[in-house]
Amino acid sequence: IRRQRQMCIRDSIIVYPEEEWRAIRRAISSVANNINQITVRYHYSKQLYQDDIKDLKNGVDEINQQLCSLIIKLSQIK
Repeated sequence: IRRQRQMCIRDSIIVYPEEEWRAIRRAISSVANNINQITVRYHYSKQLYQDDIKDLKNGVDEINQQLCSLIIKLSQIK
């Protein structure tokens, strides 16, 4: 409890816009869902499709951009 009081007094509380968190969570959920769908399709057909891999890469790139933006914003807080 003492540490919590010290944090409240000395440290900053960072409030990040909820909509931006939602966007990051949606992007991660979308990629996870795509991975599951690809896994099921591969299980039945034993084939991977180039478009599926491209979609995954695009989704991961989107997540990367959002997280980089978050890191930049957080690094500017003093």
